[in-house]
Amino acid sequence: MLKSIKRALTVTGVSSAAVVLAATSAFASGVNYPKQSKNVSYGNCTVTVSGHSSYSSTYGGYVFIGDSSANSIYCSQVYLEVVWIDKSGNEQYKKVYANGGATETANASYKLLPSQYSKVLEVVGSGINGTHSTPTAYLYF
Repeated sequence: MLKSIKRALTVTGVSSAAVVLAATSAFASGVNYPKQSKNVSYGNCTVTVSGHSSYSSTYGGYVFIGDSSANSIYCSQVYLEVVWIDKSGNEQYKKVYANGGATETANASYKLLPSQYSKVLEVVGSGINGTHSTPTAYLYF
């Protein structure tokens, strides 16, 4: 099919580089979401919540990555939730927690492969500083 499209467009004067670029983006799965991020803090604990997608030739489309990362060991735990619409049109979600320690910071992430989603709705994240929670960050896509 791509050969016939290239042949038809070459006859009309369109370069094959443009055809390959158009075909790659037209048939890629997933969605290209630019990076969004937000910081939330309480005391010495700051959590960066982010989400974005990047093209992966291995998976043949855009892989979406949600992340909730602490800036210091004062964040004893971080929380992440990713909400998306799957290929069947059903809403799905995944909650991930990660604990920090005396020598390492907490980092929770979740990856959606192009075959798993048709649209990402939101990424939610927060952290815990001792017994106090940071505010919750909401990113909408």
